[in-house]
Amino acid sequence: MIFVLELKPATVQTRLLFTVRNPDVAMEQLVAIGFTAFAIEAHTLTAWPADEAEVAAITAALGQPATERQELAHAEVYADVIPAGTWQVAPGCWVVSGAAFQLKATLPQAARAIIHMPAGGGFGDGQHPATGLACALLADLPLAGKRVLDVGCGTGLLGVLAWRLGAAVVDFSDVDKDSVRHTQDCCAANGLVAEVVQSDLLAGIPARTYDVLIANLYGEFLVTLFGDKRLKRLLPTGQLVLSGISDGKRPAVEAALTAVGFRLDVRHTDDGWWGLLASR
Repeated sequence: MIFVLELKPATVQTRLLFTVRNPDVAMEQLVAIGFTAFAIEAHTLTAWPADEAEVAAITAALGQPATERQELAHAEVYADVIPAGTWQVAPGCWVVSGAAFQLKATLPQAARAIIHMPAGGGFGDGQHPATGLACALLADLPLAGKRVLDVGCGTGLLGVLAWRLGAAVVDFSDVDKDSVRHTQDCCAANGLVAEVVQSDLLAGIPARTYDVLIANLYGEFLVTLFGDKRLKRLLPTGQLVLSGISDGKRPAVEAALTAVGFRLDVRHTDDGWWGLLASR
């Protein structure tokens, strides 16, 4: 699962692949040195270092050499990140990408929501269990007329889905410039006029209030988010749709959640990942 992918402009981008025994521990080791340009899928960790100093820091933090090193042209970095095709992300909710844009007519006529997904550098096409859990939670919410904030938006899928399901206003934020651009493209492809800001968690969010906050983030970042006093201002009452939580991090996330006054309403799991719905 990708949380942050902040690549430096370069003709060639280095990609390191590691096989890690404990994904939670590996994530903590990289976050501890301030490195967040990585993805973890099962026991494979992919990192995008900016230079040789970061290569050395990453391997030292993980205590092992990379199993594979690749040098990619910058245009290749995001190749096939969003595959062409159609897939269901929640009951009646579909993503359509690539050449499949022309295949919209083949989807069920009773589809609740159809989201056009352009290519780009964000994470979250709905096929990873963590994103799928968030989609399912959103599909069960009464969103008509609600104001929604999608924090760590990646591709923008979750916020656009909320809009397709009736939300009146959806704003987006992500720390990564490529994700901001991808979300802007996704909003444009779906006809959604929205504000997309570059922000480290809640640091750069405009002073507004929302009814629903979506956060598909690693557990450590959710705990940090709950401890941010700005959360109370942005979401004085309402609901949190949370995902990206591993088995090992769920207890800490739930404890931090209840410590700041939220009630846990729904808990779902899929393949070692958890999605939570909370309210206050």
